[in-house]
Amino acid sequence: MRRFTDPAWRCAFQVYVPLRVALTAIGAAVRALYPGDLSPHPVLRPYLGIVAVEGGWQGLLLGVWQRWDTLWYMLIAQEGYTMRDTRIFAPPLYPWLMRLTGELLGGGSAAYLLGGLVVSNLACIAMFAYLYRLVALECNVAIARRSVVYLSLFPSAFFLVSAYAESLLMLCIVASFYYARRRQWVAAGIWGFFAPLARLPGVVILLPLGWEFVRQAWSSRQGNRPLPCWHGWPLALVLLGGLAFPAYAPLVVGAESWLAPFTIHTQRYMGRVSLTGDSLWTAAHVLATGHFRIIEPFDLAIALLFIVLTIAGLRRLPVLYSLYLVVMLTGVLTKVSEVQPLLSLSRYALVLFPGFVLLARAGRRSGWRHRTIVYLSAALLVFYAGQFVIWGWVG
Repeated sequence: MRRFTDPAWRCAFQVYVPLRVALTAIGAAVRALYPGDLSPHPVLRPYLGIVAVEGGWQGLLLGVWQRWDTLWYMLIAQEGYTMRDTRIFAPPLYPWLMRLTGELLGGGSAAYLLGGLVVSNLACIAMFAYLYRLVALECNVAIARRSVVYLSLFPSAFFLVSAYAESLLMLCIVASFYYARRRQWVAAGIWGFFAPLARLPGVVILLPLGWEFVRQAWSSRQGNRPLPCWHGWPLALVLLGGLAFPAYAPLVVGAESWLAPFTIHTQRYMGRVSLTGDSLWTAAHVLATGHFRIIEPFDLAIALLFIVLTIAGLRRLPVLYSLYLVVMLTGVLTKVSEVQPLLSLSRYALVLFPGFVLLARAGRRSGWRHRTIVYLSAALLVFYAGQFVIWGWVG
């Protein structure tokens, strides 16, 4: 009962329930009204040999979320890893939980899909609660609640309650930061261990967490609560989590090297790494030609928004969060895809949670800013979710 009276959990449920209900209604409505073909296609609608969940209530409530990387997670959950395709891009935590939950629900494509949705939705609720606690710790409860609301209305926020690993990754990162700020380093290290096992970019939290520990250890010398250096051993858990899957790949799956998960993650959809800002310049050039996909202007706008927020955060946020924004955003922008320069950026931006805290501060100071953020985000969320349901690529 305590969770239902705790402000963090109360806020999490109050934000999650309308989000889940609205997205379920949007998905069912779009699927029912869309006149085009949504049947399996090897290129346009690749089901990867997974049985499509179609027809009746299962098709309207579950099948509409059986899209893109969800199929890869289902494939890993059902068959495991192999080097015959690119499935090794995904670490095992989310597919393993999908398999476990799917087996408990009876097995089969519908059960695995439902299992993945259950895992993502539970992780989303817990992540909202931890984000509320973290921001309330740093700022106040008003900004904490607004941060959760803004995140839930972000255009790509439907990925948090779809069968994707985003909410699980964010839960691990936000919880790890929360416990680090409370000087509970064992809990921070345990959550940090699971972050790269949810998605490979989770390993970058080692740098901001390391900075935070050094800051606490240094400042504790002048206070009454000394923090010995050996108390930082849980940071090794983050590194261990980051090395676990790359080590597993050559030993068990037969990958050529431990770098295989990282290289395949980058090379999917003809991607490459560039440290010269090619993704932004290429995206701007594509828009200038007038021949671009409908999602590309939004990807570029979101990239520019978070660049501005990251720069603003250098002055307005503790170093821990600014450092996290810099390293995570840099990692996102170094990948350039020949298919779409800023491929998946709208989804990757979800993990840049300190940016939503800055937006919450701005929205609280001005009514028109708040309305602009809410109305624009909500409208784009409906658009993004609808595109996803009809197999449009939005992240």
